[in-house]
Amino acid sequence: MTSSQGLELIAATNATEIQVGGALRVDLKEFNTLAAINNVTASGHWPVQVSLGACGTYVQPFGIAVYSGHLDEQSIAQGQPLRIFPLVPCPLFIRLVTGYLFQPHSDLAVVLPSFGASPSPLTGSVNVSMIYTPSAQQLPPGAYTIVAADEWGAQAFLYFTVH
Repeated sequence: MTSSQGLELIAATNATEIQVGGALRVDLKEFNTLAAINNVTASGHWPVQVSLGACGTYVQPFGIAVYSGHLDEQSIAQGQPLRIFPLVPCPLFIRLVTGYLFQPHSDLAVVLPSFGASPSPLTGSVNVSMIYTPSAQQLPPGAYTIVAADEWGAQAFLYFTVH
């Protein structure tokens, strides 16, 4: 999905079906579709609560949430995201991010503020294999929805089945 800032959130999985006990990889990328450098201000317009790990998204402007069942943009509000990351102590240091300076037609960006940093890819990967409730358990058989979202309001829906 392309946002009004000229950014495209790209989400893909390595499979649409896995076996109980298996893992699914979700790859994410924020891509500048413009032919010029794109200076984008950080935003807080998250359409759903997403994460890249137990401690949130860090400096990446995107993340995922996993839901049981087959949901879409209209029904996502009725869903409850599964806890797919274990509870771990997170560092107290959280970097202030004011924006991103994207290179033309690229996923390369400098996280702002920067002090002479070189552009690096705004990409990420997440493995989905467990549900963390009071104890960890394997994903049970059934249909699941992955919602990838970025901080500018873009969403992408991916679906997989556990057998």
